[in-house]
Amino acid sequence: MKLPDQVKLRELIISHFDEGDLRTLCFDLGSDFDCLRGTGGTGKAKELAAHFGCRGHISELAKHCRRARTHFCPYPVESVAI
Repeated sequence: MKLPDQVKLRELIISHFDEGDLRTLCFDLGSDFDCLRGTGGTGKAKELAAHFGCRGHISELAKHCRRARTHFCPYPVESVAI
């Protein structure tokens, strides 16, 4: 995913997940919510997207978000390029 897509994913996470949902999402992804930099849902969502983006796993994050919120992604998850 290119940087603009990473930004879009962050914006979608912020609009669809509250802080408790983000904790669950992080747990499901094997990431420690409390170890993410940032504060509040917005800061944690940004850091989560950055964490997966810089490791080349942004499509994995998008897939988990899509599973949690079927209306989440404006594009099919299968079309997300790494």
